Amino acid sequence: LKEIEMSEYDATTYDRFSGAVRRQVQSLRIILDSLQAKGKERQWLKNQALGELDDAKIIDGLTGEKAIYKRRGELEPEVVI
Repeated sequence: LKEIEMSEYDATTYDRFSGAVRRQVQSLRIILDSLQAKGKERQWLKNQALGELDDAKIIDGLTGEKAIYKRRGELEPEVVI
């Protein structure tokens, strides 16, 4: 306790509050870990100039659109505030 400059009272108070929310914190950690892992999964990147032909963009290609391809890659995770 001296190393982190915490008194006995502070340690007791911390333990009491920490114990009260320990399960919620663990649940949040699991949720955040799964979201982070999902964010790193490869997904289809649409509206690409190179790659595999996107069937949904065939008509756009006939009208001269160049970004009618899709390819596999990692999407940047969305930040929700």
